[in-house]
Amino acid sequence: MLGIFNFLKHQSWRKYFMCKSWLMCVLFGTLAWGQAAPGAPPAPQAPPDTSDSVPANAAVITVTGVCSAQPKTAAKDTASTTKTPAAKTPAADCKTVITKAQFEQLAKALIPNVTPQAKKQLAGVLPRFIGMSSEAQKKGLDKTPQFEQTVKFAKMQILTNQLQRHIQDEAAKIPPADIEKYYKEHPEAFEQFNLDRLFVPRTKQSEAEDKEEAANDEKLSEEAKKAKEAQEKA
Repeated sequence: MLGIFNFLKHQSWRKYFMCKSWLMCVLFGTLAWGQAAPGAPPAPQAPPDTSDSVPANAAVITVTGVCSAQPKTAAKDTASTTKTPAAKTPAADCKTVITKAQFEQLAKALIPNVTPQAKKQLAGVLPRFIGMSSEAQKKGLDKTPQFEQTVKFAKMQILTNQLQRHIQDEAAKIPPADIEKYYKEHPEAFEQFNLDRLFVPRTKQSEAEDKEEAANDEKLSEEAKKAKEAQEKA
């Protein structure tokens, strides 16, 4: 197990951080597309303020015209305090509110060690996600086979990233002394070779076969030459 952690710590995670998160690629790609798309939902009323002076329950993003398309984390936090009205709320009176605590929880779940710049980009794209996903649900796009397959694949991607992150965390707990000890005790597991040239010695049998092949080629060449001369004389 120590060898697996050591290998992943020095090899796989370089590729992992180069590729970053598939989910963030989708997130930022959608942001770029959404800025050019017509009829996009309104931008947030105020950018999220993550300073210590802002209370955890303060609203940092408000999307008007959307009644229920909140992130699951937000819905969970507000479930005990918010009651769904029996009558359908008019769209004009609807709004989705995300508090600072909900936004921070979502940001940390998507991007470990999230930076202020990443939070700013997330705050810009999240209202579009909320509004457009709500509209897609109204059109029944979440009931199609294509949607189900896409969700299934996205789930595999997310679980893969979660597993990689878990292994990285476990590998980080191994003391450097133990890693060095394992390396010294198992040098064969870390050997690398470079092949520049490969020489294959010729055998007497191969030389005889080469001579026979050359003789056959010469014979065929002579026969072709004689046939050509005979054709010219005719």
